[in-house]
Amino acid sequence: MRIHILITALLATLTCSPTLTTAGVALEYTGGLAVPVGELNGFYNPGISFGASMVVALVPHLDIAASAGYGKVVLSEEAVQEHLHISDYQLASGGDVSAQSIGAELRLSFGAPGEFQFWGLGGLGHYRVRISDRTEIIGGDRMTYNFPDENQLGSVLGAGFTYPALEGLELGAEVRAHMFSLENELRVNRVDESRTMLTIRFMVRTPL
Repeated sequence: MRIHILITALLATLTCSPTLTTAGVALEYTGGLAVPVGELNGFYNPGISFGASMVVALVPHLDIAASAGYGKVVLSEEAVQEHLHISDYQLASGGDVSAQSIGAELRLSFGAPGEFQFWGLGGLGHYRVRISDRTEIIGGDRMTYNFPDENQLGSVLGAGFTYPALEGLELGAEVRAHMFSLENELRVNRVDESRTMLTIRFMVRTPL
């Protein structure tokens, strides 16, 4: 709870403080793929991902950012069928895993503003993880499983780069590893396990 309060206060400072809305501020818009890794990789296919960030320069080569994002990976019917060893298994709909996040991060950057820049980042955030209602057909019987949304603290590590394309416009890309816990999505057991979703996004950056 204290960490959630700290993140909320930090986001409010970034968006409201008059001292941080002049030089050294940039907006980023990203879009691309969400890729399952680790345990998720065995049952899911890549899906969509997008996000936005406001970046504020603290000191040379050290930035702070407020970020929001969304990523979804798609349940694979073939993988579930193989896992359950049921030949007539059919996935009618649902079962996708999505994660909405809002958080704060620190970035260590290399390169001068307005030139090619590379950075690494790490941060914490609030994640809302959702498994869409899954409907299965086994032997002609239709069954629907419902999963409650999970709100939790998660972490992110990543790296990215930008380069100047036009005056006032930079292009680039980033990779983020989002780490959160998720109750076993196939109901094999009831143990919470750590999951990782990788987002690979193209980026448009506009310095303010």
